[in-house]
Amino acid sequence: MTISHGQPLLLLLLVSLFFVPAALGSSRVFRPCNITHPYPVSVRTVDISPHPVDRSGNSNITIAGYAGIQIPDGATVVVNVSAPFLVNPYVSIKTFPICDITECPVRLFGRFAFTVPNAFIPKELNGLLNIVTLSIKVEQEPIMCVVFNCVVTGRRST
Repeated sequence: MTISHGQPLLLLLLVSLFFVPAALGSSRVFRPCNITHPYPVSVRTVDISPHPVDRSGNSNITIAGYAGIQIPDGATVVVNVSAPFLVNPYVSIKTFPICDITECPVRLFGRFAFTVPNAFIPKELNGLLNIVTLSIKVEQEPIMCVVFNCVVTGRRST
């Protein structure tokens, strides 16, 4: 049986697709909250650090992207965490003035990044998986919204 010269290259490509992103600490997989809505602020990366989240600790969520509009000083960041797989499912909502977590205003066509520190409360660390919706709102209108999963590991407290 002969091996073509392309097979080793294909194998190298496949290996790099799986291992290089993990080694570089790549972004979490995320999607827009509403795929048909043209959000004027686009997200490029979502990072949870550390991830998975350990029950005995906490994690920061960092969002980076580009603003298709100027994000004004009065905008708010809304973090909605749901734990749908617990015996008693719940949803928690936290809001932050955007200027408390990034430099304001975010300029038109400017890059931005912000970090939500200690993003989870103890109750949110009881399950194995949280679904996080993170948005930026101006006068209650979402100008950016993404959804992603967050894995929780470690021993449960008794």
